[in-house]
Amino acid sequence: MGRPSGGRGGPGRIATCNEAAPAHANCQRFPRPTASVATLLEVSEDTVRTVLRAWGPGKFDAALLLDGKGFRPDGRTAATLIPPAFGLAGVNLHTWTGWGSVTHWNGFVANIEMHGKGTFYDPRLNDAARFPVAARAGFGNIRNTPDLVTPKLAGLSEAQKSDVVEYLKSL
Repeated sequence: MGRPSGGRGGPGRIATCNEAAPAHANCQRFPRPTASVATLLEVSEDTVRTVLRAWGPGKFDAALLLDGKGFRPDGRTAATLIPPAFGLAGVNLHTWTGWGSVTHWNGFVANIEMHGKGTFYDPRLNDAARFPVAARAGFGNIRNTPDLVTPKLAGLSEAQKSDVVEYLKSL
């Protein structure tokens, strides 16, 4: 896993942070991505890597950071195909399972998955039996001042409902 480097390689160059290149400047400024997830889930980095490698292309498990379960009871990955992010006109629920509205899901992703500085409230995440990681981390009631996420959610939702080609032309 890497992070963009602004050094001699120029913008967009990927710097790999691993045990083979620990002296790289970006590796010292940024922790390994698996380290923070392992800490949150209270598991080893090797366990996190095993779960992530099992996902496959186009798949993601948003519930991993909520319930800590990387695999289903049958041993297969808990990751699901990522829903489309654009062309959602007429779509009211953003997830395959009907978790919440498009705007609610965007707030979930922005605040929990991307560590944005906003406000997110979902009391379902306080259920420690169902979502032990989320309950322990306080994901059911996130409040940051100033809220830098919520004011952007309506515009993001409108962009997602628009025609993809027309939206990209407008940029």
